[in-house]
Amino acid sequence: MTSTIRRITDRTLATAVAAAALSGGLALATPATVSAAPADCNYMGYLSGPDRLGLQLDSAEQSVANKINAYRVQNGRAALRVSSILARPTMWASLDDARRGVAPSDHIDSRGMGPAQRAQFCSGYTGPIGEINYWGYGGGPLNNEKGTADAAFAWWKQSPPHNALMLSTQYTTFSVARAYLGVNAERAFWTVDFGTS
Repeated sequence: MTSTIRRITDRTLATAVAAAALSGGLALATPATVSAAPADCNYMGYLSGPDRLGLQLDSAEQSVANKINAYRVQNGRAALRVSSILARPTMWASLDDARRGVAPSDHIDSRGMGPAQRAQFCSGYTGPIGEINYWGYGGGPLNNEKGTADAAFAWWKQSPPHNALMLSTQYTTFSVARAYLGVNAERAFWTVDFGTS
């Protein structure tokens, strides 16, 4: 099996996958000292065309952002602003999860960094941060929808710690990122980082 990493408008990681499962995770973190190195958290070359596109929300990511904000407003919380500062660490977390084939519940990436260290390393952000992640199979010939925006949001809502983080008043901003495997998004990896930048 070969993997080709692509993160253009549709955020595709091309690989063949067939099975059904899902997983989610939650992390709250405090910043630690790490040197900021955004060039090491890029997609297909720092500030390349694909990298810049990867930092923008695609339609599925915007759907999750809209769902979280509507849910917050429905529950008497202020809507969050999309953070351009958190975009790079959030994108990198989803890409890293997809490369490894899992969204770890401890939120430790392949560099050994948690959300706070990753945010500082990838963007220089040192404020409060919370992270939720999710992965699931969906799309393709199996027509399984566990990797969709709706599935991720539904899973976070039914999990008390994830739900509490989505509704937290500690944060004012957030970023959403999705990477997926297969040309039909047979397996999707979602990350949402909450912060104050």
